[in-house]
Amino acid sequence: MKKLEIILKSLCIAFILISCSNVATDKDVIGIVEDSKYTVSADTVVLKKEMASHVTQKPDTLSLDKISIIKSTTTGDRQEDFYMLVLQDFKRKLKVARWLERKGDSFYFYKTASMDTMEENEIFYNTIISCRAADKDCFPHVAIVEDQKVWTASKTLGCVKSAECIFAKTLIFDEPEIKK
Repeated sequence: MKKLEIILKSLCIAFILISCSNVATDKDVIGIVEDSKYTVSADTVVLKKEMASHVTQKPDTLSLDKISIIKSTTTGDRQEDFYMLVLQDFKRKLKVARWLERKGDSFYFYKTASMDTMEENEIFYNTIISCRAADKDCFPHVAIVEDQKVWTASKTLGCVKSAECIFAKTLIFDEPEIKK
């Protein structure tokens, strides 16, 4: 009986530890809502380096001039508000974005319990999109198609022949530790 009690207690502790492993903490906060404005509260130098390393093999060549949290509305099958972290290199006309979860007055990157058990739409949350063009309409955006979120480089769904917008998606396999 005592062995059974020890085993059950051990299982409960293990379950609690596993459950808490993908709970966001204060150190995971990317930004906050302050006076109805969205402010990046994490170390922007670290964020810029981390994001740049995911979109180019030579991250030092990027000059990510601006970093901001942007609220937008999805297009496609339904419209929902969403938030994204956007970094811009004005010289290269490059925009780099990643989905943000809003919990209360704080913003976080989506946390996946395990890359081995990642579900289909979780891939979306762990993707960085980058797009480049002088056209102001070439900007990271999210559409909902058949209940799946997808990154696009425009609010317009479909191909536009006159657009010169080049975009790429990068799947993130590891989470950086971003400090405030």
